[in-house]
Amino acid sequence: MSLEKMLATQEQLDNRIIAERGIVWTDEERFRNTLVALDVEISEFANEGCWFKVWSDDQEPRTWFPNERDVCDSCKVEPIFIENKKIVGQCEDCDGCGVHFHNPLLEEYVDAVHFFLSIANQKGWKEHLYLHEEAILELEEKGFDGGINGVYLELKSFIAKMSHDKNEPNFFLTYSKHEFCFRTAWFLFIAIGMIQFGFTFEQIEEAYFAKNKMNHERQDNGY
Repeated sequence: MSLEKMLATQEQLDNRIIAERGIVWTDEERFRNTLVALDVEISEFANEGCWFKVWSDDQEPRTWFPNERDVCDSCKVEPIFIENKKIVGQCEDCDGCGVHFHNPLLEEYVDAVHFFLSIANQKGWKEHLYLHEEAILELEEKGFDGGINGVYLELKSFIAKMSHDKNEPNFFLTYSKHEFCFRTAWFLFIAIGMIQFGFTFEQIEEAYFAKNKMNHERQDNGY
């Protein structure tokens, strides 16, 4: 992912919203508000993931939602190829859009990406967004401790810990405990997307910029 470009793009959106809506808050108020937004978006992502809905016959992740008009003749509105609940490819004729294509799961996922980026900008934690892909592959080989529910709850726990008032230094690392929680939450979040649902860095980046553009359009239209 082009994290430097994504961080700059996110900062532009955040600054626009603050300026145009006349928002006045302290750094701590802004940080806590962003944490709440992040927590909500991750919950909405889980809702589209559907894995926990044991009461339902439909537990497939919401990875596509077709529009009846202008359907791609090649894929017949099934542009994303899924095996074992993982995205393994897409229709080449429509580039996975179907032609009118929405991926609610990925859209909710990148909504959360927006707020991770916001926190990194606010707190100066940008370096913690850079991950080693080998670590993701190692976790994929080991498997999630406690399954998808276990890693999801762990993710939420680290997000909650970032809101604690007392931020003691971490004497075992070169950064604070809050930074450790942020770094770990981001890693787990990316791992869920890539391992559980087969997202690639390229797909996440593309979806992020598409949703960011939509967010600017929403501001233009008084969303």
